[in-house]
Amino acid sequence: MYGTDAMLSIEVNEPTLQRQIEDWNINKECLRTDLDLIEELRERAKIKEATVKRRATKRFNAKVNLEILKKGTWSGECELMLEKIHDMES
Repeated sequence: MYGTDAMLSIEVNEPTLQRQIEDWNINKECLRTDLDLIEELRERAKIKEATVKRRATKRFNAKVNLEILKKGTWSGECELMLEKIHDMES
């Protein structure tokens, strides 16, 4: 404002050895807890995946129009394919 710059002095100190060791122990505890919970997280993911697949299948099947294939209703190559299918079923 008046031609002067404001400066803040910042000091960065290394953490003490005691603090580092405490952090390592906390980190190890957190890792153990995460490992214990990973199976539960996998199960939840599998359930969610199955739910999403079921929903997608339901939506897809709702849009599909089913038609009964009968001989004589199709022409050309389709008629030949239907004959082969009916022969295989018999």
